[in-house]
Amino acid sequence: MVEVNLSGEQEIRRAQQRLENLTGMRRAFTQAVNRAAQKARTFASRRIRENLNLKAKRVNRDLRVQKAGRGRTTAWIRISRRAVGLVNFGAKQTRKGVTFKKERGGQRQTLSRAWIMQAPGSGKQHVFRRKKGAARYPIDVEHGPSPYQAWQQYAREDTYQKAQEELRTELRRQIRRRIEGSGRGGRNGGPGGGSGRGRRN
Repeated sequence: MVEVNLSGEQEIRRAQQRLENLTGMRRAFTQAVNRAAQKARTFASRRIRENLNLKAKRVNRDLRVQKAGRGRTTAWIRISRRAVGLVNFGAKQTRKGVTFKKERGGQRQTLSRAWIMQAPGSGKQHVFRRKKGAARYPIDVEHGPSPYQAWQQYAREDTYQKAQEELRTELRRQIRRRIEGSGRGGRNGGPGGGSGRGRRN
């Protein structure tokens, strides 16, 4: 498991020095961090799928966001290291074995002495292969590259940069919303505010 850390603590301290009287600031920062983390996860998933021949549902299963919450303004994007079954790479059964394509722009390959079947117990489909020279056993489940491997190679630095860009954008948006909301409250309600309309007698 690897994590991408997304924290708004430094931004909170800077903004609070200027906006000490603005209510709801910590909640605003928490929302900004969580939205930035979700957008960074989407970005990482898309970048991984640009290189690996995997569906979004399968990639997203290994990309999880642990959100910021009460008392914590840090979110994490967790990327699993677990291997992905070869059956997920467009595997097809043929007379010569099983064909598959690992990379999005790559060529299909053929795995001889292989077949697709449901795994005993789990009921999930996998690509099985009998080792060369074996009459029956051993039989192995075949795997392809993991989203983590693709993330390390193609998306790591870009994901960090995207996360920070989205965090800055979301922080500005959330702060602007609070400032505008505070201004409306002062004009339309509160002490000395009033509705601006005279009462008819």
